[in-house]
Amino acid sequence: MLNVRALLKKLRADGRVECLGRGLNAQWQKTDRRDMGTESGI
Repeated sequence: MLNVRALLKKLRADGRVECLGRGLNAQWQKTDRRDMGTESGI
């Protein structure tokens, strides 16, 4: 079972979320997957 910090670290490493600040009250948001080239533009 993953704790919240480990889950966010994994999601950040996968490029699925990004951190908008620092500290306990930092906000996290989903990234725009189109910028990462995961969707084909063909």
